[in-house]
Amino acid sequence: VTPGEFAVLLGPNGAGKSTLFALVTRLFDAPAGAAIRVFGADLRREPGKALAALGVVFQQPTLDPDLSV
Repeated sequence: VTPGEFAVLLGPNGAGKSTLFALVTRLFDAPAGAAIRVFGADLRREPGKALAALGVVFQQPTLDPDLSV
């Protein structure tokens, strides 16, 4: 996706959409397979660089219940 564009990922239940996002955001780690690149940076070798320009807003709050006021 080039700057100024956006992409939509659609598919039926079980198609792997959530797994893809979990891999790209490093919630899951793939022990084998091709490298995942984010903005040209290898996610496994340069995770900070790869994730620095990536913004993700999750559908459900996952951290808020663990935080105190």
